[in-house]
Amino acid sequence: MIEPYHTGIIVDDVAAAIPVWEAATGVQWGSVYAGPLTARTPASGTVTHHVELAYSSDLRLELVKLLPGTCWTVNGGTGVHHTGGWSADLEADAARLESQGWPIVAHGVDDHGAMAMFSYHQVPGVGLLELVSSATRDMLEMMARGAH
Repeated sequence: MIEPYHTGIIVDDVAAAIPVWEAATGVQWGSVYAGPLTARTPASGTVTHHVELAYSSDLRLELVKLLPGTCWTVNGGTGVHHTGGWSADLEADAARLESQGWPIVAHGVDDHGAMAMFSYHQVPGVGLLELVSSATRDMLEMMARGAH
């Protein structure tokens, strides 16, 4: 079962977007993660990208830096990107969604090449659903609180 928990928004600059969102909503933001993320897509195979993202503590928003030419774009630009939910069994939930016609757009990869951390699925005619492994929950909630 998937437990929805965040909405992902693609932005040009995460650090610049945070104060804008804080001023508009009053929510606090945790620390910005900037670093490598290895993902696999059907089109480009396994690639490591430099990503930047941050989580709010109250509205459960995720700001993700635009990466042109990757799955981290909305029609070539910025905007609401996905709804994310926790998955206790990432591989099984991803396979179930694929069997229901929601193909994988990209997924995280561990050091052994196996699916890890997340998978994005194309929801026919709607957008993207991100499954996030609940094994990462403590780490991501610490980021939302600003802990390192």
